[in-house]
Amino acid sequence: MKKILCLVAVLIMLFASISCNQNNYNIDTSDSNDTGLHYAYDQNSQYMSFEQLVNSATDIIKGRCIGVSKKDSYAEYEFHVVSRYLGEEVDGNIFVYVPDYNVSVINTNYSYKLSDLTYKEGFEYYLVLSRRVDVYLSHDRYINVGGNLFMPANDISQSTLYGESLIKHAQIKSINVEENLTEYLSRATKDMIDKNQVNAVKGLPYITDTDIASVINKSDFILRVKVEKEVYKGIADDRCTYDCEVTSSLKGSVNLNELVRIVFPKGSVEEGNEYILALTEFEGVTPRSFYMSSKNSIYEMSMQQYIVEHIQAK
Repeated sequence: MKKILCLVAVLIMLFASISCNQNNYNIDTSDSNDTGLHYAYDQNSQYMSFEQLVNSATDIIKGRCIGVSKKDSYAEYEFHVVSRYLGEEVDGNIFVYVPDYNVSVINTNYSYKLSDLTYKEGFEYYLVLSRRVDVYLSHDRYINVGGNLFMPANDISQSTLYGESLIKHAQIKSINVEENLTEYLSRATKDMIDKNQVNAVKGLPYITDTDIASVINKSDFILRVKVEKEVYKGIADDRCTYDCEVTSSLKGSVNLNELVRIVFPKGSVEEGNEYILALTEFEGVTPRSFYMSSKNSIYEMSMQQYIVEHIQAK
């Protein structure tokens, strides 16, 4: 059962190692448990001090909570970035993902529930985050680096880690005023940048272009497929996996009539219909399995002549 669940996680959550980086930032694809929905949170995690958590972050900001969207298994908080200490500048707000399950810290008596970490609309917080990219999401997601680290800007002395005072798990001698924290964050992040030790964004690279010509040019595979049947039903709320018969390989080497497994955005295709798809292949997965190479990778059959002519022109 564990092996089956691991395969499901790989196929549904889209994290396998691939060599190309099609985004403008460095992406770490090494964590095969890193997922579009559950990310790298494990029910058993290693203890990390405050300083270690800071050093593991991709993004550190001061943010104002402007809203929350709650689902059955997670909450997603929207933040306006007030100031940034680490990470790539992005347009608009960021979204902090908080799943609902328990974590135990190995070789300690510490445990915590991720959903106990809550933010109030209109309040500001210091956030130490890990950024995740995913072709199936409408925006990147950011997660707390661990320990339910909580740092309210309006009363920084109430900062906590593992449900206890932050000071107990940090080398910082005092955090009575906001300047104590900001001075440390400024020094620590400058040191990371100066030493070129900034952490890579987690996730799976995808083509950020959305115009068809660019997607076709940059995709490894352009396949015409007939959607056969859905597998792994009900596992993810934003994507679905289907067995598909390859009716033509317009780009990339795939056998005619080969049965392959493809992860689609939820509700984007219907069984029995044919589509032309721009895809990237998972490595080392049997049967051969693919995911969308971009957020515009599904084309109606009426596009075939244009796509073929564009491929041949190259």
